[in-house]
Amino acid sequence: MAKLAQGIVDRPHVSPWLLWTAEHQAALARLIEQARPDGRRHPWIEHRAYVLSSIAAAAAFLEAVINELFQDVEDQSRDAMTPGDPLSDVTRHLPARMRSAMSMYWVNTRAGLAPTLEKYQRLLQFGGAPPINPRTWADAALLIDIRNAILHYRPRDNFTARQAHTFETELKKRRITANPISGSDRRAYWPERALSSDLAFWTIGAAMTLTDQACAAVGVDPSYARHKRGSWFDQAPGTSEA
Repeated sequence: MAKLAQGIVDRPHVSPWLLWTAEHQAALARLIEQARPDGRRHPWIEHRAYVLSSIAAAAAFLEAVINELFQDVEDQSRDAMTPGDPLSDVTRHLPARMRSAMSMYWVNTRAGLAPTLEKYQRLLQFGGAPPINPRTWADAALLIDIRNAILHYRPRDNFTARQAHTFETELKKRRITANPISGSDRRAYWPERALSSDLAFWTIGAAMTLTDQACAAVGVDPSYARHKRGSWFDQAPGTSEA
């Protein structure tokens, strides 16, 4: 085994990677939609792959952000985070009482084996933050439900399934444009007609609204926000494929 060089710190936050992935895939799906104004479908599988990947990455980003915050605090409490780690200042400034509560929660849940939104609620509770807009919670919950429906998919008649009707009602309420290359309107709304670039971008927005508001409420400048202010996100998603 190769010996690690002294002073090397390799403990990345992956939330920026997941966020860029979600944005990149959503932009690629939109490029396909824009290239087919006549609604020509084939090859539609490429478009579907981009939308599915974007939704999965957006939900993974939502969970990665909160896991990174709690894990950093727990590692710092055990002096398991290298002082020279450039990410150490993301949470090190938080009040001692808040850090202690976060660390205890993380240990008691076996490193965060708890629902994603519960972890955000705990962060706000431990930080004494004011309540977040219920719409923000509702959108994040819908994102997670959609992700779960995709990742734990089971075949069903989507003309009659209750979940499919719920998704249609909620997504149309949010004015999310249906997939323009999905084919006949006689197909059930969920999942084929629902899987549009507009839905992909909406899931990204739903995730970022909660992460932005929660982090701001407790005074945290998360790593994904730092990356967005720097040059890492300068390549517009979809540019190289356009």
